[in-house]
Amino acid sequence: MRRIVVGVFGGLLAAMLAIGTVDTFVWLPEATAPSIPLERIYAALGDSGDLLACIASPVIWFGFWAVLGTLFVTAQLPAHPAFRPMLLRPVSAAALGLLLLGGVGFFHWWSAFAMAMSVSDELPPGYGTITPLGMVIVLGGLIAIAVGALLGVAALVSRPRAAPALS
Repeated sequence: MRRIVVGVFGGLLAAMLAIGTVDTFVWLPEATAPSIPLERIYAALGDSGDLLACIASPVIWFGFWAVLGTLFVTAQLPAHPAFRPMLLRPVSAAALGLLLLGGVGFFHWWSAFAMAMSVSDELPPGYGTITPLGMVIVLGGLIAIAVGALLGVAALVSRPRAAPALS
């Protein structure tokens, strides 16, 4: 059961990272400057010197959460018996998976902020925005954090304990 839970959350993490990356690099610039083609948006950012800052934040977001997601999956699917003490019960793995999904979702907005601000500073109409999908990712992340925290507390409370020693 734990392997199924870990596999599901690993797949959800990968999907959320892929969708969030496309949202940041394609859909967000198009939403911020709707009348300008994407190639021209990136050309304007390159000319102004903002392109590196726009790319760095989402790349760091992607790399950080991809590494954490990979560690989560690989630590819970061990091939060697020495790693068995690190294995979580399925409910604990689900709680940790939800917290990871929540982190990916919540920090997606932070990583996309530089892109949105740079595009709105350089090109008309000059106002910041967020895509509807970006809002779903952020709000979904906040909900996942709340549910993961509650599930984690439930996992701690319900964990099996050793019987007390009789004297």
